[in-house]
Amino acid sequence: MPSFDVGVSLANSPERVLDAIVGGLPWTLGLPGFATAVSLAPGTLLGGRMGWPRASNAWRVGGRACCFCPRSPPS
Repeated sequence: MPSFDVGVSLANSPERVLDAIVGGLPWTLGLPGFATAVSLAPGTLLGGRMGWPRASNAWRVGGRACCFCPRSPPS
């Protein structure tokens, strides 16, 4: 049976490794989850509106233009 006790951190000596992992877990799970939810909602709505048979050409052209927008600044 694994105990998940990996001992004391070498970088932060008095801190236990398990405490460091548990401290970073909300950011590790929360930030990608929030980003996924924020990007999923507009993407689904825009994609559905672009694919709607009676959608105007403005929706279709605007949606295609959004596909070519940069997602992040160039590095």
